[in-house]
Amino acid sequence: PEVLRFAQDDGERTASGPGCPSHRENRAVRARQIADPDYLLLMGLLLFILIPAVELWLLVEVGGEIGTWQVLGLILFTGVVGWSLVKQQGLATIRRIREETAQGRIPAAEMVAGLCLVAAGLLLMTPGFLTDIVGFLLLVPPVRRLLALYLMKRFQHRIVRMQTQRRPPGGGGNVIDV
Repeated sequence: PEVLRFAQDDGERTASGPGCPSHRENRAVRARQIADPDYLLLMGLLLFILIPAVELWLLVEVGGEIGTWQVLGLILFTGVVGWSLVKQQGLATIRRIREETAQGRIPAAEMVAGLCLVAAGLLLMTPGFLTDIVGFLLLVPPVRRLLALYLMKRFQHRIVRMQTQRRPPGGGGNVIDV
């Protein structure tokens, strides 16, 4: 069911929601912004320059306080502990995906949670304190569940729902078995 929300805009009632042209236009504008080369450049700078620079600064600062060997030990420790936690929770997620599938349900939330676990594993294997904090946060089931729900809601319009088509008895069409 389409939901329309009415907003006051300079004294006029205007509708907005999934079925309104203005909502579709806003979504199209956001899609163009994401595809904009300047936006992609900004995200690239953030991911590949700013975050590593902050990580390097944190490693130097903490290394100055507790020592280089202790920092290296922390990096190895968080990598090993994080990897074992990701493996354990990943196996549990795979089990839940199989259970949902066996019951005939689409395991969308579990699959998104699995992607969050992959991200957690990558972040925990990346040397640095900031990435470790985010990686360990993704290992906390309530945080992962909230993020999965947010991502599913955010990208709901892109999720394709697969439906099984049932054939009527007797084949119901031109099917040639070879």
